Amino acid sequence: AHRLLYDWEQVMHSLTERRALLVGARVPAQRYSDDEIALFEARWWRDWDGQILRAAMKRVLDGRAPTLHRLQMAVLALIVADNQYQKRDAERLAEVTVSIETGTPREDTEKSKARLIFHTAFGDLDVALAAGTRLVEVERRSGNSASLWRALRWISLPMRLLGDQPGAISVLLEAYEQAARLSLRGEMWNAAFYLQGVALDCEDLNLALKWAPIVAELTPDATAHRLRTSEYHYTRARIEFMRGDFRRAREHLEQARSLKTALSPARGEQSLVALDVLLRVRAGEARIPRTLLGRLHRLHLATRDSGVWDFETAALVAGLLHSQKADDALAVNSYYMRVRRSRIVSHPTLSAVQ
Repeated sequence: AHRLLYDWEQVMHSLTERRALLVGARVPAQRYSDDEIALFEARWWRDWDGQILRAAMKRVLDGRAPTLHRLQMAVLALIVADNQYQKRDAERLAEVTVSIETGTPREDTEKSKARLIFHTAFGDLDVALAAGTRLVEVERRSGNSASLWRALRWISLPMRLLGDQPGAISVLLEAYEQAARLSLRGEMWNAAFYLQGVALDCEDLNLALKWAPIVAELTPDATAHRLRTSEYHYTRARIEFMRGDFRRAREHLEQARSLKTALSPARGEQSLVALDVLLRVRAGEARIPRTLLGRLHRLHLATRDSGVWDFETAALVAGLLHSQKADDALAVNSYYMRVRRSRIVSHPTLSAVQ
């Protein structure tokens, strides 16, 4: 119940209390338990505790562990690897996951989840979409609402990055409306946050104006506790940037600095620095501070093989061109367009820079 409400503190408390009761009843500890997975998940979402990646990978690589346990650990480990841009670890996890033979429908489902997560972040978006389509079909038949909502959120990512904005919005609206009927505000926040992400990725001002206030209203129930206050001003800054009101965008950007510590630097800081650089370019500043542009370049190199960074890459290319570093700009743009660029048609900022 606490997990459905995304109350990770209480999840951890319940697991600790349960273990104490089992010890008191002299029940032997299980080496491979659902409690272990639940505890790792709670630690991740409560604190972004990346230390669980090594422990989770150890379970995935353990050939003596039950197949379902290994696959469930692989899903969790891939989520962490995605958020921490650990491509080599993710590739190792994907390689092992592919080699694990499944014998039950539930094991097949976990394998589809792992495939979807890996290819969305590091691999082939078309493969991710195919895995996500299969996962959604399975979860619809299962009757497990929470699993279906998660599948709908996850498939929205390759959909929007492959240019199917209407499809991504449709599956997220389904997740939001079903959660709203049950008054599960944490799930409502999840779906709304993803819808806001579609708006920012596709630079759809109307969609952003519709969902940003809903995300803000649901903020106390955010899945990821660190995002409860940090992303609001960044979203407002992006909205003002889309409107062309660069002064107000700058005001909100200055209040969004907590995003830098709420997420990993590669994700939170990169988005902040990118918007900072673009605002300076659009304002026609004589020069962009070398340290600022250099920081954006380093963050870009650390993440360019994972995820999709249309807005952030556009900012780096624009900053390099503005600083008369055309060769560097061409190199950055060429690699990105060849390796990881989304298929969002006419991304306004990226198209303008190019």
